[in-house]
Amino acid sequence: MSFSEKSDETCLSGIVVRVTYDDPKGLFSVVRLRLDDQSVITLVGSLSGLSIGQRVSCQGQWKRSASYGDQFAVTSFFMDVPTENLEEMIHYLGSGNLPGIGPVLAAKIVEKFGKETPFILDHRPDQLSIIRGITPQKAEQIHQAWKKQRDLCNLMVFCQKIGLSTRHTKKIHDKWGLRSEEVIRGNPYILVREIWGFGFKRADQVAQHLGLAQDAPVRIQAAYEAIISQSHQEGHTCLPKGHLLEEAQRLLQLNERSALEKYLEHLLNEGRLLQDLKEGSLGKEPFIWSALAYRTEQNIASQLDRLLQSPSRIPSFDLEGLLQKLSDQLGMTLADAQKEAVRMTYTHKVHILTGGPGTGKSTITRCLAWIGKQLGLDLICCAPTGKAAKRLGEASGHPSKTIHHLLEYDFASQTFQKTENAPLEADLVIVDEMSMVDSFLFHHLLKAIPCHAHLVLVGDRDQLASIGPGQVLEDLISSRRLPICTLSVLFRQSERSGIVQAAHLIQSGRSPLIQESPDFSFIEEQDGQRIVERICFEVYERLPRLYKLDPQEEVQVLCPMRKGPVGIERLNTALQQTFQKGQAGSFSVGSRTFFLGDKLIQTRNNYRKEIFNGSIHFLRYADLANQTCELISMEGRSIIYRFDELDQLQHAYALSVHKYQGSEAECIVMPIHPSHSIMLFRRLLYTAITRARQYVLLIGSRKHLWYCVRNQGQTARFTGLRRQLEEKWPPRPLRI
Repeated sequence: MSFSEKSDETCLSGIVVRVTYDDPKGLFSVVRLRLDDQSVITLVGSLSGLSIGQRVSCQGQWKRSASYGDQFAVTSFFMDVPTENLEEMIHYLGSGNLPGIGPVLAAKIVEKFGKETPFILDHRPDQLSIIRGITPQKAEQIHQAWKKQRDLCNLMVFCQKIGLSTRHTKKIHDKWGLRSEEVIRGNPYILVREIWGFGFKRADQVAQHLGLAQDAPVRIQAAYEAIISQSHQEGHTCLPKGHLLEEAQRLLQLNERSALEKYLEHLLNEGRLLQDLKEGSLGKEPFIWSALAYRTEQNIASQLDRLLQSPSRIPSFDLEGLLQKLSDQLGMTLADAQKEAVRMTYTHKVHILTGGPGTGKSTITRCLAWIGKQLGLDLICCAPTGKAAKRLGEASGHPSKTIHHLLEYDFASQTFQKTENAPLEADLVIVDEMSMVDSFLFHHLLKAIPCHAHLVLVGDRDQLASIGPGQVLEDLISSRRLPICTLSVLFRQSERSGIVQAAHLIQSGRSPLIQESPDFSFIEEQDGQRIVERICFEVYERLPRLYKLDPQEEVQVLCPMRKGPVGIERLNTALQQTFQKGQAGSFSVGSRTFFLGDKLIQTRNNYRKEIFNGSIHFLRYADLANQTCELISMEGRSIIYRFDELDQLQHAYALSVHKYQGSEAECIVMPIHPSHSIMLFRRLLYTAITRARQYVLLIGSRKHLWYCVRNQGQTARFTGLRRQLEEKWPPRPLRI
């Protein structure tokens, strides 16, 4: 698109009559504006958050587009609160800016108070209750919403000057209110820590608008914090010192490295960052941790040592006699490796049980729970996610909880109530899906386990590592400091499962297509669009009909990548259109469209609503007048969201494999396409197919499937737990 400038920068004002496009990231919008002379023009620029009926004042330049004609490119804008024109006042009050006021109620308020309406809303909100339908409580609610909107307009003028979008301005106002400008001027990089979705580069642009020097200590410190934080999101608990300095120099665009090295030493001396110079499993180069991450790994080793050094309270008993009783009563006969795993549970305070699908881990947990009941032990079963906990409860026959629920996580204070000062009541603790447990969560769990308790860590080391920082299970196993029981033999029932067979073929680097199976299929297709179309047909029509399944709850599409012709975003759009074709009850928030019945996933922890990242919900009801909607969780819980909170949710018809860790569906469908190449590696495919209970369908390129199976490459995680464990105890032989 080529533009030619039509005029110099000028100011315009008018009423928004249409939001044609609103980028969810707030970077670009297209808005139709009716000017005071009744002509309608097109605005383009960062205009996120505008809605129909708002009066807006804009500054910018006219541009001419060969494709779209004349457009007004906005450089800054603010929303005017109408005070004179009664029609505009009705539009403004009823446009959705003020929760609880729709067009009808707005008209009643303006009809009653006329041009005095702003004064009433500012100073005499009690007068609103004169109007039928407005209670004193609702009057106060309207007053607070009006006041917030007024404050927001004032803040928006400041935020526009420093390059912030409306979407970010609202979040800033929610956080600091009238103090927002003062807080940002004091340290613009506080935005990175306190405002979700705000990265270092955007905060850096704000700092430049405010005239902060490039080598200002607050800027360098923020860069180090951003790099460490990003490394945690990528699964690392530490970084090589040289890598940290290189990333800081790149991020800050500083030619001189001396200032970076000097300030890094300052952070190390203050104890905000920690350095380990010892050689070991991490190699010779110094590594840098955040203080929290270093002490977490250090304390994991100390907590494990505490458990190992403390005496057990479980009395001696006749294991063979109980196993015979188990066989007689429940018909469960254990193989030698399974008996060894049970024996190790009671002869070692801490031990690891690992193995792939179908190797008998679930049988052992059921046996351990049964023996614990016979002995009168206080038994605890837990797992990192709700679905994993439910599955563990079904397998063991004993009630199971998520680790957060077990430790009585308090959303208000964001702390665990069960700690070393208020430990769990347990003689035996079984933790399943250990590959998903990150360093921070494992540390909190260990602190709450009493000294006398036994701990069994169950997991599959070939699954993807945790989303959070660390690779706890892998470090525990590779350190060779704890007793390990590795199960590798498939049992007869599992041998008949094509999914289990395929998983073990992939695990050993062989193609899962070398043998046919009724519950594991592959459809060859090279064209991206045809792959998308076939997935829609399989998920919505064929698989639900063939297996008598709910296509929303029991069939899940997993995808290696978010972007691309067969990425998560493209699949979600296509699947939503397939599921919602011909359905009424849709609404838009920005550029995103939601339908009643949509499948959605929470993308970050919401402590106020007591919802964790990864929770899946279904959209049941939308209240357009109050700009709210009701979602129902997979567990049946009802949750209310405001429309401006929906950026916490993404459509979940298709998900990443990482997002679905710890969950299961009856059917898993997964595309394999050349555009996924960068993410096609063995562990990802193995994790994906082991999420299925009944059926797996892969659709795509046979060549890239084979590449995926052979590719063991995955970005290594930098962690220090293994070395902490190696320094604590001498090595022991692995137990098989």
